Amino acid sequence: RPKTSGACCLQCSLELYELSSFHFCPLCHLHFCSAKCCSLHHISECAEMQKLSINTESLESLSKLTVAILVLRCLFLPQTAPQDWIRLRLLQDHVEERKDTKLQQLCQDFLVNY
Repeated sequence: RPKTSGACCLQCSLELYELSSFHFCPLCHLHFCSAKCCSLHHISECAEMQKLSINTESLESLSKLTVAILVLRCLFLPQTAPQDWIRLRLLQDHVEERKDTKLQQLCQDFLVNY
């Protein structure tokens, strides 16, 4: 679950607790701890995020945006890091093993109904 008390740099994951501590990319408005972190590796997502209107007015919105960027980075893996994409594809959901168990019931009640 995204944090509401702070957010982190999208490159190095340094936790920051004040909006004034962030450096925002001038093109896509994604959040980083410094200009150095901003310049490193966010070229692919920067191009995509420029198409959107990003809300950077609260730590909560930055925290939620971090989760969205994680998903976007996973979608770019086949082009940016094919070996990591292969490893990611090996992950399993274990839905069948959890079926009709107490763990499945807890997940349905408290996380997401599936």
